[in-house]
Amino acid sequence: MNRSRAAAAIATSVLVLGAFVAAGGPAAAAPAKKAQTIHFTSTPTDVRYDEDGFYIATATSTSMLPVTIAVDPASAAVCFGSAGPDGSLAVNWSRPGTCTLDATQAGNTTYAAATPVTQFFLVGKDPTELTAAKASKGLLGLTPSAFRATLTHTSRFGPGVVDGPYAGQPISFTVAGKVVCKATTNSSGVATCFHALGYKVSATATSYTATFAGTDFDDAATATGVIG
Repeated sequence: MNRSRAAAAIATSVLVLGAFVAAGGPAAAAPAKKAQTIHFTSTPTDVRYDEDGFYIATATSTSMLPVTIAVDPASAAVCFGSAGPDGSLAVNWSRPGTCTLDATQAGNTTYAAATPVTQFFLVGKDPTELTAAKASKGLLGLTPSAFRATLTHTSRFGPGVVDGPYAGQPISFTVAGKVVCKATTNSSGVATCFHALGYKVSATATSYTATFAGTDFDDAATATGVIG
């Protein structure tokens, strides 16, 4: 009985071994994929949000496989792109911020996916400028002093650039670290407000600061005026 069981076990082992050999032994490991890298072949420059034109982004891979370039989702409100037939991306902009581009290459049966790379450029605001006029101290600081500042800004108009007064913008006036009054610029870009400094401040203050906080599309600006 034991001999029969032994013979059966040997026969089973022979069959299993035969099947293993017929199948070619253990499965061969897949060859390791080659590494590849990608990089941008174009270089952007910073722009203003209302500046005409576009940036053509290009990239290449060491594997010579095509690279995909796209606007990073976090920059969707700042810039947008249109893919070209050659794999380039024509990038335009619509508001100030940072425009980030992502380049990827997914690999194939020979090459592993490349490590993604990014590129960015800044989309700037329109520049502004404040000038502050001289303010009188008032009689012993008891009568109001007149604080006056003029705000101008640079903007695009067609193909050119226009410098001019910036109306309807809030300006704050600070003396000795304290905001004493606020005013809105008129059609000439001038903001004027009045405030009595008081005797102590009038006796020591020699200057004031006019401040434009800026907007989503305009740079902030400050100016220092003389009190005297």
